[in-house]
Amino acid sequence: MITNEDIERLSDENKKLKKRAEEAEGEVTIIKGIGNNSPEMKALRKENQELISKCRLAGRTMIELNLKYEANLKEIDRLAEENENLKTMLKGTGEKK
Repeated sequence: MITNEDIERLSDENKKLKKRAEEAEGEVTIIKGIGNNSPEMKALRKENQELISKCRLAGRTMIELNLKYEANLKEIDRLAEENENLKTMLKGTGEKK
């Protein structure tokens, strides 16, 4: 059976644990605040933004190069067809002579 002494002892222990938990939460908050505003974190954020910009630029460049590549493929197909047409025309003129 639980006595009044047990209840009082557990209540005191509970208060001590709550206080320790609050202190720990406060320390974590302080550490997070310092960490997020530290020069290292600021430098990493800046580097991250620079890398994001470079990735976006690289993506745009890839799209532009792909468009040029597609245009070059179309030009190659057009020239190949024109070449075949010229060959056909030359064969036709050679037979008539």
